Amino acid sequence: MQPLHLPNTAVLETKSLTATVTPENATYPTVVWTSDNSKIASVSSNGVVTANDRGNCVITAASEDGTIVATSVVAVSEVI
Repeated sequence: MQPLHLPNTAVLETKSLTATVTPENATYPTVVWTSDNSKIASVSSNGVVTANDRGNCVITAASEDGTIVATSVVAVSEVI
């Protein structure tokens, strides 16, 4: 999985993160997305991040078995 990056985000804004699993025939090709604080930002099963409130949180993309992990800090900065 490649590192994830997400620039500053405003409340109610949505942005997509992408995780690339290699090789193409990986044993666990499915990416599992999670947020460590969904009050700040939530993430869908497809990597779409929704900013919910001001603050910082970490979005994690992991392989199904959890052995490969990439993270992105999301900074929600303002209300639009």
